[in-house]
Amino acid sequence: MNSSAAPNGTASSTRWPRRWPSAATPTPPSARCAPPPGVSTRAFYEHFADKEACFLATFDRGVSLMQKSVAGAYSRPARWPQRMHRGLDTLLRILAAEPAFAALAVVEVLAAGPRARACRRQLLDAYAVFFTAAPRRAGTPPVPDGVVDAVIAGVYGVIYDFVSTGRAAELPQRLGDLTYLVLVPYLGPAAAARVAAGEPG
Repeated sequence: MNSSAAPNGTASSTRWPRRWPSAATPTPPSARCAPPPGVSTRAFYEHFADKEACFLATFDRGVSLMQKSVAGAYSRPARWPQRMHRGLDTLLRILAAEPAFAALAVVEVLAAGPRARACRRQLLDAYAVFFTAAPRRAGTPPVPDGVVDAVIAGVYGVIYDFVSTGRAAELPQRLGDLTYLVLVPYLGPAAAARVAAGEPG
């Protein structure tokens, strides 16, 4: 990721894998893990058991970098709604700045086999931790447990729609909408709309 495109809280020295081709020319997951020019097939398989192992290693590396950046943005002191807004901003900016990684991690992972899909499921489940500090509005019923999964699935669905149609660069423009979606069950419409607009919650 170029430092000029790095969101706040993302180290400019982060080294993203550079084996991803342009997302403008979709590539089957297995082809992404072919030996690069100058590397023999024998040397390639000294590092990876097969192309699936290569895909999983690439996925894990990219997701680890992304999650570190998102968690770093979220952990900076602020009220919970602002922290969620900041974490979402970081996530969307990373995916916009790295469209080939976005295609691999969001779209192609679904066709890369059961192990890859299990890794994707683990990634989505990991986002639930960001909701543990969600406030409860006085005088209102508690938010049902399943809402967290529904919100995460909704955010993923929007991201998938943009990435799968080559519009990852537009994702930061959806920050307000997705912030509202994430916050409204916990803050109510008025407060969620204020945070989504960048105002105090």
